[in-house]
Amino acid sequence: MRSSVTDIPLQKRKRWSWLGSNVWMRIILVLTIWLSVFRGYVPPFLSPTANRTLYFKLPIEGAEFHWRLLDGKAFLAGELTLRIVNERRGRDETHVVFRNGVISEGWKVIDGDSPRGDMYFGFATGNRSPTAPDDSLIITLVAPRDLHGQGPDNEGTLSAGTWQATGTYSGLYGGTLNPLGLIARWGEPPIATMECWDNVWPITITKETGWMGLRSPTDIDREEGWFERAISHRGTDGRQCVSHR
Repeated sequence: MRSSVTDIPLQKRKRWSWLGSNVWMRIILVLTIWLSVFRGYVPPFLSPTANRTLYFKLPIEGAEFHWRLLDGKAFLAGELTLRIVNERRGRDETHVVFRNGVISEGWKVIDGDSPRGDMYFGFATGNRSPTAPDDSLIITLVAPRDLHGQGPDNEGTLSAGTWQATGTYSGLYGGTLNPLGLIARWGEPPIATMECWDNVWPITITKETGWMGLRSPTDIDREEGWFERAISHRGTDGRQCVSHR
């Protein structure tokens, strides 16, 4: 005998209707707790090694989002390497991003070429490398001369020398159980982003205005929203980020 909706007792129908109508509310509640309490952290045992493309920004002091080196040739005259280490998983890989004026094959400046000769402070590659949340990162820049740069709110100089920073990933998308990763990179290749460094490279401020011109303190030091506080300032291994904040 075929049953119909009317055969289901009214009380049960109401209960199932309530569960169905509140699915998205429950998902939002879970995400809210996960973001607030765990800050989006996914334990390594739930995140196996996955091959991902790489994207990183240099740990320039005070650079939250953007910074440009005003003399790209001077910048490229040195050497930039990225080392990814994970002793527990038996990996130690060093990438030469550029050396002696030449960007390595497969790597590119994030913001592309500039007709003015300046250069963005980040690089990316479409080549995939094995990555995991508990990797350790070491970035090393050899600058043969002082490097002058500009951000949205100031200008400054990074002194010549060898600069190094350690850190971890600010995000791993694809290959984890992080639900935000599935949403943010739907249909895109897996990627490892690196903006969570343990230390920054200090610059000497030479000008108190950048490409945004004069801005009020309230524009520059605006209070972070809840979502920004929830997803930022902490790397994939749970450590606190010093850079880009």
